[in-house]
Amino acid sequence: MAVIAEDASGDTAGSARAKGSQQLQSLQAVLEQAASSRDAAGFQPAYFGTGAGNPAVEGIKQQMLPRALWNLDRIDKRGSALNGHYRYGTLHSRGTGKGVTIYTLDSGLRISHQEFQAWDGSGRRGNYGWDFSGGASDWNASDCDGHGTHVASVAAGRTVGVAKEANVVAVKVLDCDGSGTISTVTAGLDWLLMNHLPPAVATMSLTVPVGLWSRVLDTAVSNFIEQAKITVVVAAGNAKVDSCTTAPGNVNGTLNMAASDLSTKFYPHPPAGVNDGMYPWSDTGRCVDMFAPGVDILAACGGAARCLNVSDAAYAWASGTSMAVPHAAGVAAIYLSDHPTAAPNEVIAALQAAADPSTVQAPNILPGTPQLMLNTDLYGAYASQENVSAANGP
Repeated sequence: MAVIAEDASGDTAGSARAKGSQQLQSLQAVLEQAASSRDAAGFQPAYFGTGAGNPAVEGIKQQMLPRALWNLDRIDKRGSALNGHYRYGTLHSRGTGKGVTIYTLDSGLRISHQEFQAWDGSGRRGNYGWDFSGGASDWNASDCDGHGTHVASVAAGRTVGVAKEANVVAVKVLDCDGSGTISTVTAGLDWLLMNHLPPAVATMSLTVPVGLWSRVLDTAVSNFIEQAKITVVVAAGNAKVDSCTTAPGNVNGTLNMAASDLSTKFYPHPPAGVNDGMYPWSDTGRCVDMFAPGVDILAACGGAARCLNVSDAAYAWASGTSMAVPHAAGVAAIYLSDHPTAAPNEVIAALQAAADPSTVQAPNILPGTPQLMLNTDLYGAYASQENVSAANGP
């Protein structure tokens, strides 16, 4: 039974290929988008200097954002009005996920990409775990598709990511086409059970339709959560159906993420009072826990199918519930950095308590879908902008 990376448009049941990524090969290409609907003006190369940043900055830190990074702008506040900033940290919380490892069960990782550099210049924050894809079994979990690199950088990239000091370890279960099998995914979960370092979060931006073989995956994920005590963030799915009919989104104890959109995200001056929309193919229903941005997400490129020239400074656009997953994984890492012994149910409860109860409007949202938007303000500190420090590092 094939599993598929969830950045596809529609036919997850009939396809074993990740697709739907919109190509953007380099930082220069990002800048050239300034005159288009995806206005990335202000996304400056200088932001990526090695060794830049000041991890000792206390209080609420503030990253200046181009419109291209609308997703980070959306998740640090109540309501959908964008202000060109991403806030993280408080006087009592670093807000960067430092000390937490995010394990991506995905297509691998381009560990040399600049998004995974350490802020203090000490090296990289991305590492290989193990490769189970395509019959392989070795340590080289490099990314030849790009899906895993994109997901990991949204979770923990130093510029495009949520948890800017978290570590990332790739457990490669999808091949160069962004597809895999239930056996490779379960093998990855078995490896992670034996080799993880807490505190940790795991991402699974992949799904299979519920059926005979999906029960194996259901059982593997459920047992993993129970034994490893790791928060597992999963994609709702991209088939425009009930997420309860896909695995592992139907597994109790996972954090199931649907994908949102915002129609005004690239407006020069985004207005207030606009309701969040939804990625049109996102699965919904009672098995979903909350929404996070999942349309036109700019992040690191790690595969030739996703950008024209793959390099350590290449970026790509992608859409799907795959992209919602790492936003939540990043916020979970921030929480675990402050509460390293928290159980998965406690992490999920904290994220739900902090979530923005904004209304997501779309004609195909199924009854029972929670009207909750992921929010990084875990402690209610961002209502006031006192003690805000401009920061170009964590």
